[in-house]
Amino acid sequence: RVTKKVVKFCKVFGVKGLGEKQIEKFDFCSLFDALSTLKTVSVSELSDIMGSSALAEKIYPQLEVIRQPVDAASLIEALSIPSIGTVQAKKLAPFFPYDVKKASLGEVATNKTLIWIEDNLDILGLFTLKAPESVHTNLVPVAITGKLSNKMTKAKATEELRKFGFDVKSSLTKEV
Repeated sequence: RVTKKVVKFCKVFGVKGLGEKQIEKFDFCSLFDALSTLKTVSVSELSDIMGSSALAEKIYPQLEVIRQPVDAASLIEALSIPSIGTVQAKKLAPFFPYDVKKASLGEVATNKTLIWIEDNLDILGLFTLKAPESVHTNLVPVAITGKLSNKMTKAKATEELRKFGFDVKSSLTKEV
């Protein structure tokens, strides 16, 4: 199953040369394992896995598309979320992953998507979504309080939250 999901993921993002037989060489144990490996694999590691440096040289640059911020609709489609196809992915994209119920997908698709998100937060953490084309008019207001980790500044946290549709306020208020 994991192999088929990874093949679909690569197909959606236009990564050529990673078909079922090539993906099986990685021996992935989960979708998270597969996607985190594909995002971080080096050319030499890819060459060892593929058994061909020429093939690795062709595939490696194509993986750049998933190392950069990705389009939400493409990511949703590529992740093989049950009951979500191309059309539903486009409907869901402006609301993904925090406001799924507003996407008008229908009860079954909405519930399956919410369950998938809950079970796969680790996968979502691997990707940065491109800023949406049109900004939501109903941005969720939040405020950053307390100490952040050593690697995260308030400015960087604000930037990341805005990517996901949050309106970052400077202080905690009733609205927030």
